[in-house]
Amino acid sequence: MAQSLDENNEDSDLFGTAMKTFRASLSPEDQSQFQSYSTAALMIADLQLFIQDAQQPNIGKDFLSKMSSISESWQPYFDILSILVSAHPEYCAFFWGAIKFVFLVGRHYITFFEKILNLFGEMSRSFHVKTEYLKQIEEWQKESGNRKVAGLLTILGAIYSDTISFCQQVHQIFGLGRKDLRKKGRILNYVLWVPFNKR
Repeated sequence: MAQSLDENNEDSDLFGTAMKTFRASLSPEDQSQFQSYSTAALMIADLQLFIQDAQQPNIGKDFLSKMSSISESWQPYFDILSILVSAHPEYCAFFWGAIKFVFLVGRHYITFFEKILNLFGEMSRSFHVKTEYLKQIEEWQKESGNRKVAGLLTILGAIYSDTISFCQQVHQIFGLGRKDLRKKGRILNYVLWVPFNKR
């Protein structure tokens, strides 16, 4: 079920800070439109309904198929995250809400949005984790105070923070007025092609 944007269960870690920063960048109208999703499948199903209602012929099955593929490629990341922070399902829910929100504000710029989707796909390829590794992480988690788990969670938090920040930047760019279309193009090229650590 889609959930309204709220401030419950957010803490001061990388995950909670990323969500709070994203929320703070939204206008009251944008906040009312934002929804979080407990699973990627629910987000994609909602997107499908939105596309049908909006009657946008330039967005079709290929787009939804790509979104589904990207969500599947990110699953190993959330499999690990669910082991380490099982008490915070809102991290995953907010993530998929941010992905959908980028689509809502950028759907009229299909070429750029396809590049954004490709970038999400490239990012997720590094999250391929074999089943035995997940079992090892579960064992680490059972060992109280294990530094391996703490270090891994820091890495996952950094990935999460960068991705949500990326969604925030794209939202701000698409929010520029129509008279700033050239400016949008220049900034989008920067956001899409400049690595996070060089911005």
